[in-house]
Amino acid sequence: MTQGFDGCTTVPNRSAVLNSGVAARLQGDSALPPGDYKVLPALSEAPGERGSKAFHDATAPHLTAIRELFVDALTPEQVSAAGEVAGAPRAHLDGRA
Repeated sequence: MTQGFDGCTTVPNRSAVLNSGVAARLQGDSALPPGDYKVLPALSEAPGERGSKAFHDATAPHLTAIRELFVDALTPEQVSAAGEVAGAPRAHLDGRA
């Protein structure tokens, strides 16, 4: 274990474990490796329906995995706090902070 930037004890590979879980679910649910999924948004905007269909087919299970692995692990208070934390840099950049 190492000390995090806030002085709390953290596990160095916590995000790697979560990323690995999301990647495994993505590949299992949609048969797409994460690298391919990252390209799909651009393909979904290309002419024709093939890239768009693949993107939309992969998006629903991917969002379900994100919800199950991240959001469902949080209390409503933690979700609210996460929203506040995520919004702070945006507000700062917009000059409202």
